[in-house]
Amino acid sequence: MFLTNQFKHSGIFEAVWAAFPTAIIISILIPSLILLYSFEDILNPRMTIKVIGNQWYWTYEFDNWITYEKEEGPTNIYTNYSFDSRILRGEDLEFGTKRLLEVDNRLVLPTNVTTRFLVSSTDVLHSFAMPELGFKVDATPGRLNQILIYISRPGIYYGQCSELCGAEHAFMPIVIQAVTPKKYLEYLENILNTL
Repeated sequence: MFLTNQFKHSGIFEAVWAAFPTAIIISILIPSLILLYSFEDILNPRMTIKVIGNQWYWTYEFDNWITYEKEEGPTNIYTNYSFDSRILRGEDLEFGTKRLLEVDNRLVLPTNVTTRFLVSSTDVLHSFAMPELGFKVDATPGRLNQILIYISRPGIYYGQCSELCGAEHAFMPIVIQAVTPKKYLEYLENILNTL
């Protein structure tokens, strides 16, 4: 009974009672903020691609200097082109392709290269989401969001807009085809020769 009465209105006890949880929160907060800041820090990506969400398709813009090592020495290629990627409708699908997930122009990227996506929109909110690669970025009109990705193995990765952006929201697929750097260099040379 004596201890209970002594701690009921003790200013020191109340200060310790409030300071202890505050110290725990601060000890968790500081490393968390440092970690969050380091995730947002984009360190020297090899490629930058601007992704623009439209009604109801995606536009990809490339404006990069890409350096690749070849037998005869380093090769610099300047890429400055853009293309639209729209869903393939049922009558245009080839046998074996995925319905409602296949596009007319795939985004081809090299493996083992750090790539930055700058994501925006021209009309409404969209969401550039690729669950297989573990990222989702909102495409907001008037704002530029960014994310850094690194694809370690070749393959075809499927995603789609995951924002309820309108009537044809379900018809905005994203297809990334990851290829080896050598095949990507051949792809780039073919693209740049056709421009």
